[in-house]
Amino acid sequence: MNCAITDGYKQDICPLPTPGAYQTLWIANLSDIVGWGSGTTAGEKDSITFAPGKGLYKYQVQRDSVILRDEKQEEENGAINYTQEATFKILDMSLAARDAVDAMNGVDVVVIGRTKADTFEICGFDNGARLAVNVRSTEAADLGHLITIRAINQPGLMKHFYEGTSVAATITLLESYVVGS
Repeated sequence: MNCAITDGYKQDICPLPTPGAYQTLWIANLSDIVGWGSGTTAGEKDSITFAPGKGLYKYQVQRDSVILRDEKQEEENGAINYTQEATFKILDMSLAARDAVDAMNGVDVVVIGRTKADTFEICGFDNGARLAVNVRSTEAADLGHLITIRAINQPGLMKHFYEGTSVAATITLLESYVVGS
């Protein structure tokens, strides 16, 4: 029997998705994005248009260190918004790694991460995200940069990016946007 949603949010017969995210992230300066193509599903985008010469920056980070999360925030006046976060660890202690992390200070970015359930989450889609945490350490267990990029006051959960045909085609499209890694 095929996996199908048969009762609200519950899936019968199907295993739950694998938790976690892959170690590749794609990050763009929010100001470099001219527009997004709308996917076939609400809350999904299927392409990105960049300003000339601009694109995504590919980050290969420590395996099993990527966490993508949303947290509902409720204001005193009843307004609801979300805080979105992408947390990851860069093990490299070189000057190049330090400079790449330092370059994110005060910059509005968008982060795209692939979950192990094969969804591509967009952190900061609506109004950008910023480097919120950078803990750099030389201690063995904590070696590297522990980074959290946080998007506050987002109107909803993270949107998804999907090229429209397959996970492989989505990765190929994202890779075609890469201008630096």
